Amino acid sequence: SLTSSRLSGPGTLVNGASGTLRLTASTVNAALNNQGLLQALGSTPADSINGGLTTGTSSTLEVLGGSVVAASSTLVVTSGFTNNGILRLGGSGSNWDGFLTVTGGPLVNAVGAQLVVPAVTSSVGTLTGSLTNQGTVTTGEQLTISAGTGSVTNSGTMTISSTLTVTADAFTNSGTLDAGTGSGNLSVTMSGSGAGFTTSGPVAIGTGRTLTVTGGPFSYAGGSISGAGTLALSSLTGTLTAGLTVGTGMLSLTSSRLSGPGTLVNGAS
Repeated sequence: SLTSSRLSGPGTLVNGASGTLRLTASTVNAALNNQGLLQALGSTPADSINGGLTTGTSSTLEVLGGSVVAASSTLVVTSGFTNNGILRLGGSGSNWDGFLTVTGGPLVNAVGAQLVVPAVTSSVGTLTGSLTNQGTVTTGEQLTISAGTGSVTNSGTMTISSTLTVTADAFTNSGTLDAGTGSGNLSVTMSGSGAGFTTSGPVAIGTGRTLTVTGGPFSYAGGSISGAGTLALSSLTGTLTAGLTVGTGMLSLTSSRLSGPGTLVNGAS
């Protein structure tokens, strides 16, 4: 357990498969290899890992506000890292939240790995930095991803059961984006100067839910957009490189332009 402390190298700190490492308002400047449970409990000041972070397939990283101390939790990792195990981001209620900032590269959620925002009322998760999801992302409560000029890439499965808010230069979905159940809307705001929103995988939008893409550009390259919810495109230029059928749901265009060569079909339902 490190509390208001700083630990430096050149040696590597290894948290073994049966170990627990707790950081509270502390900084690790050494390389950190987490194979067990790593808990970031600091809020003011935040916990920081500056020497590089590696994770094992049996590892768990928790940035959960209020889980041990009555405060939100903030962790800053100053180099991109790969989560190979379970990453829990959020809180335990009472408006205690979890904040994770990743600089110097993306957070990669590897194949078989899990990024989870627990379904705890009045606690949300915030990721500042780019995200590359190859595994599973599951949100039971609100998740905000602030990638700035970076990107969000999904080739795995994102199951969004609550509100999702994304700001980025690019959002690329070649996996599964499932908002078929749950509540809360999905909002993706693009800078307008980057690659924008591109999807070639299945997207499900449930009844009463809306996926709003603002700023664009928007590209539909195949896959499917299904469900009884609404796809809302606002203030953008869009391209259908594959045909898009609006079935039981709704497509809403506001201050936008949508071009082919794909065909837009407004179905009977």
